[in-house]
Amino acid sequence: NREVLAEPGVYLPETGRLEFEPQAVCHHHLGWALLRPRSYRDGTRDWTALARELERVDEPVVLLSSEVFSRVASTARGPEEVVEAARRICDDVTIVYFVRNQRSLLNSLYGQRVKSLRTRDTFEEHTRVHRGRKLLSYPSLLLPWHRSDAARLVAVPFTGDRSEDPLRTLM
Repeated sequence: NREVLAEPGVYLPETGRLEFEPQAVCHHHLGWALLRPRSYRDGTRDWTALARELERVDEPVVLLSSEVFSRVASTARGPEEVVEAARRICDDVTIVYFVRNQRSLLNSLYGQRVKSLRTRDTFEEHTRVHRGRKLLSYPSLLLPWHRSDAARLVAVPFTGDRSEDPLRTLM
């Protein structure tokens, strides 16, 4: 969707992306920097580095994307932490939350763990361990966003139907 986003002037930062998938737009390091700030003291993949990158950008909109933000949001001050980090760089922050089919998320999580060599579990073992966890619970992930006064939230259901691009529809 890089071309779809570029048309109206949306910039996709390099900072915070995964090293082993540099073409993928997943700013996981920015989310992890909020979850584990001590691990990001070098300032090369965190919000400070993002601010430096954006000083050279003219596009009016910046898009950050990471499933890790949902994990941050499910913590006690999660939504506020995401919004505060973004507002240090920009005053106008909108959170767009794509709600994903939970079976699809469970499958994706397993695929990512196998590809990154973080598990040798069978898929059956993986589902037994992860079913019912916070990451797969809509109330745990979404209620903090809705209850937060700091976040302006837009939810976009992602059904997996490819007849309409949810991102193009949102824009």
